Order: sequence, then C-alpha cells, then structure tokens
Amino acid sequence: MRVLLLTLAIFACSAMASAKLKVLVATKQQWSGGVAGRSGCNFRFQLQYANREGIKLDSVWLNGFVFPCILPNTVTGEVGNCTIETHGKNTVCTILVTTQHDEYADRRPMEGGGAAQKSTVPPIKFEGVACFGYTQKGMHKYLAVKAFTQVAKPVNYP
Repeated sequence: MRVLLLTLAIFACSAMASAKLKVLVATKQQWSGGVAGRSGCNFRFQLQYANREGIKLDSVWLNGFVFPCILPNTVTGEVGNCTIETHGKNTVCTILVTTQHDEYADRRPMEGGGAAQKSTVPPIKFEGVACFGYTQKGMHKYLAVKAFTQVAKPVNYP
C-alpha cells in the first residue's frame, strides 16, 4: 500500500512539474469614464511556454464570457488582443481583455477588438478566476488562472 501511495505521489508531482504553459502575470484594473455611467475592468495576462512545445492559445473564459485570443493581422489590419514575443527558448504571449458595465446592461465585453462572442460555460470545471483553452500537438487543453493581482489605482477617463 505504501509503495502505491508513494508511486502516486511521485507521478502527481512529476505531472505538475511538467506543466508546459505557465501564468507569469494576471492583473485586473478597474476603469470608469468615457460615456457617463460606464465602467469596467482591464485584464492583462502573460503566459510563457517553451518554443518547441507548439502551443496555440485560442480562448479565455472570464466573468461568464468566452474571449477569443486573436493575433494582429498585418494583411487585413485586424488589431487583435494578443502579442507574442520570443525570448531565447521561450515564448511569452500577452493577452488583453476589457469588459464594461453601464446602467443599461450587466457586465459584458467591449465591442470589437477581440470581444467575447457569447456568454458561455467553460468546457471544464476549474478553480480560479479565468481559464485558457489552447492546442498543443493536436490535443486541446486548458489552464486555470488561480487569482488576479489587483492594480492599485483605477483608471478614470474624462
């Protein structure tokens, strides 16, 4: 029995240590302004993975909405909400999502620029504040974001 438990413990530790995609930064910043009565949150994520892993982010579930991860397209001029930078053997992907709230509607994504297509339930149960969907070597996988770091001062637009 002890051998079985030890084997399971070693397997669980090695599975967690071999995580291919990790969260470097997950911040949340409140904002208000623009149109009277409008406010929301800016979310910023930075994820890192080894170049050789062939990871492709496709979506993030946040506040009951699914947001696509869209790279900028220089041909069509589409802005996107992701940037990818290579640093030696690693790739860092930055994803920006903005939500808004006003007196006429509940929290919803901003229109355009990588806005959520619909309210949806994530395909897996996860513990945390957000969940990323990605493809790696033909397999669809998920990564939960445990918590946000709150940016101290909210942004107040005129």
